[in-house]
Amino acid sequence: MDNLKNPQTPDPERDGAEEKAIATLLRFAGPRPAVAAECHERVRSAVHEKWEQSVLWRKRRNVAIWVVGSLATAAAILVSIGLGLLPGLPPFSGSGPMLANAEIVRGTVHSQRLGIIGPGTSIEVGDELWTSADDRVAIRLEDGTSLRIDTGSHLELVDESVVNLHQGAVYVDSKSTDEANAPVEIRTPLGTVTDIGTQFEVRLKNDSMRLRVREGLVDLKRGAQTYRAEAGQQLLADKNGEVIAGGMPVHGEAWAWIQEIAPTFELEGHSLQEFLDWVTRETGWRVRFEEQSIAAGAPSLILHGSIEGLRPDEVPAVVLPTCGLSHRVENGIMIIGRLPGGK
Repeated sequence: MDNLKNPQTPDPERDGAEEKAIATLLRFAGPRPAVAAECHERVRSAVHEKWEQSVLWRKRRNVAIWVVGSLATAAAILVSIGLGLLPGLPPFSGSGPMLANAEIVRGTVHSQRLGIIGPGTSIEVGDELWTSADDRVAIRLEDGTSLRIDTGSHLELVDESVVNLHQGAVYVDSKSTDEANAPVEIRTPLGTVTDIGTQFEVRLKNDSMRLRVREGLVDLKRGAQTYRAEAGQQLLADKNGEVIAGGMPVHGEAWAWIQEIAPTFELEGHSLQEFLDWVTRETGWRVRFEEQSIAAGAPSLILHGSIEGLRPDEVPAVVLPTCGLSHRVENGIMIIGRLPGGK
């Protein structure tokens, strides 16, 4: 009995050991990027809920969990679970049907349900995603639509065709105009954007919203008014209800960020024509062949190798020389010819 200490009595030795343990855990985790206060609270609540579920799960399997020490020690354990440092916990259960998969993740992307996500993570109906100043993510919906989320963004995936954009930017590549696929809606406080089989970007910043269309047609609905934009056009909307239309290029720096998280093209076994179709879709370039024979042979010329880790605007310089071809880009047109001595 003499060795037991009153929990109400300060114990410098015990407190020092607990502080050292917490400090060790935090050093092991490394510095974390700053996130918004709202994001922090959602993630904290989700982690706490999953921790409670994990305790019940282990009890049902007769696994003894010993919690030793004060509330400070319990807090350190909770931090460890939130950072994924303790092995053996059950996977987080979802709150709805699967909606998409994360394809490309650059940096640290947060979800209110899963905490930090990575490539291959399943995204479910109702999930919210946050990116900070250096983070981006590309996700693929089940119907094949690509959503790419820029830095400093927060959005919610309401269902398979509706996204609530709270801040930042999202790029949509819906590819198909198949009537079986529901149009994608991007809802913002300044209006709802609906695609008609297209590529477009919606950016929400402060009290304004910008819609840029790269391909196809897009509608912006504000109250009873609907505004339509086509490829090469943009709409600027403000909180006062004003909408200004203008032109913009479909290639170049305005679209550079989406190439940073473009899903990689599987080069092996595909034709030169399929490769060029992918490059032009991702870059906004058009193709012109210096010789008709090159165009005629593109569908039957099969490629080999990998372009993993390269941006779409970088890969022609790597792939085309292996085919005996050269290229140059002039005013958004990729001109393809033969290398000197090529046949």
